[in-house]
Amino acid sequence: MKHNTGSMKLNFFLLLIVAGLLFIAIEKPGLEDSLASKKITTISAKEIQTIEIISIDKTKVSFFKKNNQWFVKHKQKEHMVNMDKLNPLLQIPETTSLKSFSASVEQLKQYHLLRPPISIRFDKTTIAFGNSEPINHRRYVSINNQVHLIADLYYHLLLQPVNSYIKITQQ
Repeated sequence: MKHNTGSMKLNFFLLLIVAGLLFIAIEKPGLEDSLASKKITTISAKEIQTIEIISIDKTKVSFFKKNNQWFVKHKQKEHMVNMDKLNPLLQIPETTSLKSFSASVEQLKQYHLLRPPISIRFDKTTIAFGNSEPINHRRYVSINNQVHLIADLYYHLLLQPVNSYIKITQQ
């Protein structure tokens, strides 16, 4: 019977190890905290006063905050902004960096970040948007000589015409 008791103790010990590994695999302790701290910028949406979307052909869409209200310039006039359209743009500086690295000039060319098709400037911080990584639905962006891979949720928003941001008021 001694052999059976020793075997039961070993099985119980192995069961504890498997349960511990299973807990680590499911809960991933500490992983959430490290992802939360890897934002692409330290800018808070509340701090932003101006936004400028700049395309490769130098076309610009300019937004500005006045008395806690957002406006966009269009055809030499100021128009109130539809916040449902602007709020996703305000999330860009706080988006999570899934991977980041310093890139060489060749890599910047490869990811279309040397002459990016479109950029967005939040006050004095510019985020350039480059190629997508379609398999995992990610996009290369660069900020201050640092390349980040982010979820590809914002690029299409930057391509919207300026009049799509104008708040339509009921007459």
